Amino acid sequence: MKIVAIIVNFFFPGLGTLLIGQIGTGVAQLLLTIVAAVMIATGVLSIIGIPLGIGVWIWALVSAAKSEVN
Repeated sequence: MKIVAIIVNFFFPGLGTLLIGQIGTGVAQLLLTIVAAVMIATGVLSIIGIPLGIGVWIWALVSAAKSEVN
Protein backbone atom coordinates (compact mmCIF):
# COMPACT_ATOMS: atom_id res chain seq x y z
CA MET A 1 0.00 0.00 0.00
CA LYS A 2 2.94 2.31 0.66
CA ILE A 3 4.10 2.05 -2.97
CA VAL A 4 0.60 2.89 -4.22
CA ALA A 5 0.48 5.90 -1.88
CA ILE A 6 3.82 7.18 -3.20
CA ILE A 7 2.69 6.79 -6.81
CA VAL A 8 -0.64 8.53 -6.15
CA ASN A 9 1.14 11.34 -4.26
CA PHE A 10 3.44 11.80 -7.25
CA PHE A 11 0.45 12.84 -9.36
CA PHE A 12 -1.97 14.17 -6.70
CA PRO A 13 -0.14 15.39 -3.57
CA GLY A 14 -2.15 14.56 -0.48
CA LEU A 15 -4.40 11.90 -1.96
CA GLY A 16 -1.87 9.12 -1.38
CA THR A 17 -1.40 10.31 2.19
CA LEU A 18 -5.14 10.01 2.69
CA LEU A 19 -5.01 6.46 1.30
CA ILE A 20 -2.62 5.35 4.02
CA GLY A 21 -4.80 6.80 6.76
CA GLN A 22 -3.05 10.05 7.64
CA ILE A 23 -6.21 12.14 7.37
CA GLY A 24 -5.02 15.45 8.84
CA THR A 25 -1.76 15.51 6.90
CA GLY A 26 -3.49 14.45 3.68
CA VAL A 27 -6.15 17.16 3.91
CA ALA A 28 -3.50 19.79 4.64
CA GLN A 29 -1.46 18.68 1.63
CA LEU A 30 -4.51 18.70 -0.65
CA LEU A 31 -5.56 22.17 0.49
CA LEU A 32 -2.05 23.58 0.10
CA THR A 33 -1.80 22.02 -3.37
CA ILE A 34 -5.05 23.71 -4.37
CA VAL A 35 -3.86 27.04 -2.95
CA ALA A 36 -0.57 26.72 -4.84
CA ALA A 37 -2.41 25.92 -8.09
CA VAL A 38 -4.65 28.97 -7.71
CA MET A 39 -1.64 31.17 -6.96
CA ILE A 40 0.17 29.86 -10.03
CA ALA A 41 -2.92 30.45 -12.18
CA THR A 42 -3.05 34.13 -11.19
CA GLY A 43 0.40 34.72 -12.60
CA VAL A 44 1.31 37.50 -10.18
CA LEU A 45 1.38 35.19 -7.17
CA SER A 46 3.26 32.44 -8.98
CA ILE A 47 6.43 33.63 -7.24
CA ILE A 48 4.90 32.16 -4.06
CA GLY A 49 2.79 29.42 -5.65
CA ILE A 50 5.55 27.57 -7.48
CA PRO A 51 7.81 27.06 -4.43
CA LEU A 52 4.75 26.24 -2.32
CA GLY A 53 3.62 23.62 -4.83
CA ILE A 54 7.07 22.04 -5.03
CA GLY A 55 7.39 22.01 -1.24
CA VAL A 56 4.00 20.36 -0.75
CA TRP A 57 4.78 17.82 -3.48
CA ILE A 58 8.05 16.83 -1.74
CA TRP A 59 6.31 16.76 1.65
CA ALA A 60 3.61 14.44 0.29
CA LEU A 61 6.15 12.03 -1.20
CA VAL A 62 8.25 11.93 1.96
CA SER A 63 5.28 11.48 4.27
CA ALA A 64 4.02 8.53 2.21
CA ALA A 65 7.49 6.99 2.09
CA LYS A 66 7.98 7.30 5.86
CA SER A 67 4.57 5.85 6.73
CA GLU A 68 4.32 2.72 8.83
CA VAL A 69 1.89 1.03 6.41
CA ASN A 70 3.30 -1.70 4.16
